[in-house]
Amino acid sequence: MLVSVSALLAGLLLTALIDRLERNAQNGLWRAEAIAEAKRVGQELRYRVLRERASLVAAATLYAGSAEVTSSELQESAEVIRRSRGTDRTPVIAWLRADRDGRWQIAQTSAIHPLLPPGRILANPPALLSTLGLAAAQAPELQVGELFEEADQSLLALAVAAPNAGVDGLLLEILDFDALLLQVSEGLMKQGMHLRILHPASPGIDHAHAPALGSPAEAFHSEQIDLGAFRWTLEWAFDRDFLPDSRPAASGLIWLAGLLVSVSLALAFYKTLGQQHKIEHEVLKQRVQLEATYADLHKAMQALASQERMAALGRLVAGVAHELNTPIGNALLAASTLDERNRDVQSALQDKSLRQSALVDHLSAIGEAARLVQQNLHRAAALLHGFKQVAVDRTSERRRDFDLHSTVEEIAATLSPQLRGTPHRLQIEVPGNIRMNSYPGPLGQVLSNLIVNSIKHGYEDGRSGTLALQAQRLGADRVELRYSDDGSGVDEGIRERVFEPFFTTQLGTGGSGLGLNIVLNLVQDVLGGSIHCQPSARGALFVLQLPLRAPDHPTADPAG
Repeated sequence: MLVSVSALLAGLLLTALIDRLERNAQNGLWRAEAIAEAKRVGQELRYRVLRERASLVAAATLYAGSAEVTSSELQESAEVIRRSRGTDRTPVIAWLRADRDGRWQIAQTSAIHPLLPPGRILANPPALLSTLGLAAAQAPELQVGELFEEADQSLLALAVAAPNAGVDGLLLEILDFDALLLQVSEGLMKQGMHLRILHPASPGIDHAHAPALGSPAEAFHSEQIDLGAFRWTLEWAFDRDFLPDSRPAASGLIWLAGLLVSVSLALAFYKTLGQQHKIEHEVLKQRVQLEATYADLHKAMQALASQERMAALGRLVAGVAHELNTPIGNALLAASTLDERNRDVQSALQDKSLRQSALVDHLSAIGEAARLVQQNLHRAAALLHGFKQVAVDRTSERRRDFDLHSTVEEIAATLSPQLRGTPHRLQIEVPGNIRMNSYPGPLGQVLSNLIVNSIKHGYEDGRSGTLALQAQRLGADRVELRYSDDGSGVDEGIRERVFEPFFTTQLGTGGSGLGLNIVLNLVQDVLGGSIHCQPSARGALFVLQLPLRAPDHPTADPAG
């Protein structure tokens, strides 16, 4: 009897121990699943917000590439964006200009919105004014502004500098954040999940407006995501509705209590194996979800890189248009002067008062005017030729044979408008006997990104500097490019991280942090070479080694 009671007690104790272990394992899996779902929703929310910047980037490109944009053209652009997205919601975009008192006047709008009445001075809400101030201070970078509440609705402001008809101004877009969050929630939010979204500019205000949980929360999680100049906080709570309790029924304890200790041990071993398989399945599931999240992040990086390339092309068009004004204006002035003197000579000829000396002067003026017209038109033709070649290369990623010296000169010519507004000068030392069969468009973007990076980050103290580009052959099939500046340089602690995506030393100033990452991807994946940021006694130094014949890749145009 005593032995039977002991066996029964041992069986009961062993069963209780197994039940406790299983309960702990279920709770661990439950919380791991909750945190994984929260991270996935946070990544998707960040991706959706960054993707919404495309509307404002498209509008800014329109303003950068046009001499003057009218209200109807802004509305047509917004309608094109709406149709391209396949939605019935027209982007709410407004162009504002500052008056003499520094107040922002709403000059143009793409759609009717109570916060953006055309022709009025924007006085409220403060979140819009703060976003405009941030965009004006950090021009020309696009700024993700503040989350704010208006009429029980969460809204998000975006802004970017955009001059129009020679007047400085800003483009402002108001996003319906509630609708954006609803799109994320419909695909990812599960029952039993509750989200609070807190913005540092409005502490204590929940911008998610999510309904309360049906039962007390049993797990919590908090994380932060960087969006523009701000770091948002996502606070999660989970109750038992998120993942139903799957513990064995209580009646199983009666059966286990009647079994011998050996059977209980065998069952415990079996259940332990089952639990291990379940954990492995959960780990595999989390890995698949993380890979999907990484793929979404990669798509977002590609979209941002494409936006930066289009914005650079818009600046290129505006710069070349500005450069053409001088030679064409000079040619027009010479032709007008010649026409006026020609009428004077005709009048003197009809009056029979034309003297030989006047005729000689007139013929000399004709020659001088012809020389000026020809010289300026040759200059305009050279600018157009260089722009056409660089623009075709940038947009088509076309492979062709080219002379490295000539291509670098064409790239430098397209950057001259940006350099002219700075105290810096560009020195080029590229031999004229290096020919390549490669992709001049990506090569041009690499050099442009390096030069613009020096201008933006290397001379923040305002002093003048020298940017240098040198080239030399390495053997029979490679070339080395050395780009350097004499600016503030790159600290040793961050030199190995400058090519990482989204890495920037000026967090919150509006930069995407993708400039040098795009350079690395183009050099490695398209041009088939390598790039390194090397130590330098003065300023920054980037060394590129490229094959004279680039490898084929599927995204390139094989022509050439």
